[in-house]
Amino acid sequence: MTNVAISHLSDRLYGFEARAYLKRLAKLLAEEWEKLYPTVRGFINARMSIALVRATNRCIRGSRIPVSHMSNRFRWEGGAGLDF
Repeated sequence: MTNVAISHLSDRLYGFEARAYLKRLAKLLAEEWEKLYPTVRGFINARMSIALVRATNRCIRGSRIPVSHMSNRFRWEGGAGLDF
């Protein structure tokens, strides 16, 4: 998969390319993690929503946490983030 700029409008609508990218990502991860597609898609949607809120907050306020103290505990490998 290549890097895709994810376009997002203010009313939580993704652009065509972003929707296609997220569908493909969910499909590939569902196969790899051996989970149902709707479960993985919901997980990805939740993570994207959180990421967008955080990005918006950082644009408005700036980061108050030094990069060295940010958590890197989330891993995509093996479905570890789904906690099943």
